Amino acid sequence: SGRGVGPQGFAHRGRDRRQTMGMSIRTSDVIQRPIEDVFTFFVDMENSPTWGRTARTTKVTEGQVSVGTVFQEELKIMGRSMSSQTEVTEFDPPTRFSYVGRFGNGWKERASYTFEPVGDGTRLSLTGTADMGRFTNFLAPILSLFMKRQVNLLLQSLKRVLEAPGKPTA
Repeated sequence: SGRGVGPQGFAHRGRDRRQTMGMSIRTSDVIQRPIEDVFTFFVDMENSPTWGRTARTTKVTEGQVSVGTVFQEELKIMGRSMSSQTEVTEFDPPTRFSYVGRFGNGWKERASYTFEPVGDGTRLSLTGTADMGRFTNFLAPILSLFMKRQVNLLLQSLKRVLEAPGKPTA
C-alpha cells in the first residue's frame, strides 16, 4: 500500500499491477549547420512537420517565439492520432530552448534543448522527461524503449533536413 519502485525503476503503488510511468531521455547529435541556423529553424515549431516531429503544428499566440509562446500540435504516436498543447518555458537564443507539452490523454512531456557550436556545426542536446500515466508492468518498459528510439530517429531526421542540399531556413 506504500509507494515503491518496481524492478524497472518505475514508481508504483502497493500491489497494483499498474504503475505510473515516467520516462527520461538524454541524447545529442551534431548538425553541420551554424548554431544560429539550427536554433532559428528548430524553435519555430511550425517547422516540425518538415522533419516528422508532428503532423501539423500551429502557433496559437501572437508575436515571435519567446517564453509563453503556445503551439497546438497534432501527432501520431504508436499509430494513434493525438493532440498536444506545447508552451515555451525557456528561450535563450541561440543556446537554450525548453517547453512543456500537455497531451489530450493526460500525458505530459518536458524537454530542454541546448545548442553549442562545434567546429562548423552545432551540437544539439536534449534532456527530456515524460509522465505517461498508468500502464501495466508489461507495457511500461516496452513503451519507454519505443519512445527513446523515436526521439533518436526524429533527431536523425532533423539532421538530414538541415544538412540537405537547398538547406531550409526558418
